[in-house]
Amino acid sequence: MLSFEHLLLNREAGIAAELIASGVTLLGRANYAHTGLYGQAFFNLSIGFERTAKLIYIADYAIQHSGAYPSNDELKTKFSHDVKQLFDHAEKISDRLRTGKKFCDRPNTDIHCAIVQVLSEFAKRTRFYNLDTVMGSVSARSSDPLYAWNERVVALIIKKHLTLKKRERIERSAALIDHLLRDKALVSMTDETGAAMNTVYLASRRTGETDVARKWAPLYVLQLARWLTYLLYDLSHEGAYTYQIDGLLGLSEGMSRLMLKSGNRRCWPECYAAFAV
Repeated sequence: MLSFEHLLLNREAGIAAELIASGVTLLGRANYAHTGLYGQAFFNLSIGFERTAKLIYIADYAIQHSGAYPSNDELKTKFSHDVKQLFDHAEKISDRLRTGKKFCDRPNTDIHCAIVQVLSEFAKRTRFYNLDTVMGSVSARSSDPLYAWNERVVALIIKKHLTLKKRERIERSAALIDHLLRDKALVSMTDETGAAMNTVYLASRRTGETDVARKWAPLYVLQLARWLTYLLYDLSHEGAYTYQIDGLLGLSEGMSRLMLKSGNRRCWPECYAAFAV
């Protein structure tokens, strides 16, 4: 009979996996006309990554302390909701245990780092940016998580993945749509950074750019998830089979299964090729 701790830790792993899978899916749907989807994605990804990295810490702690688990106060004091600090700690564990193994290195490009930083800021202090700003406690535009995501993540993705050929195609399409609709349509929108879009041309061009980000952002998020999943698998396997800590048995199974099911494979084949185990 497996322990009650096994049930609870595996439930936690399942919650984390579902949140990350949902967050990835939402990133593939969000745009300037549906900004609430960005908020959902940030909530789900920040919480999902936090829970996964804390499971990694707990599993490593149990292995190092003869099956004992850290206290709740210790976990809160050490990490709170600091996603970046949790990733950094997971990296130290990975360097110690997984050097030379498959997917042992933390994804660490500028885009990966920006994703972790924005999600960490969201988890710690910017998730209530809209209300905080209205009530006067926040004034800096850079504290807006949607602005930060687009200026620090999407901008890098567009710079890297929006080819000249694709850019020209977006510009031609926007110009054509603007020519057909400029006298028939009234546009009053803002893009994800809050900049005004008052012409069909600007809205159409932004749609083309957003489509690029919606294709590639899930890839980078899934690469981070893949790295954590491999680390959690090694810890789970070692803890359960070498040290007989039954609470750690099978912790990574939900992560592996649900990450592969997340999102729309037809839209993001690169994501799933990169995540395949």
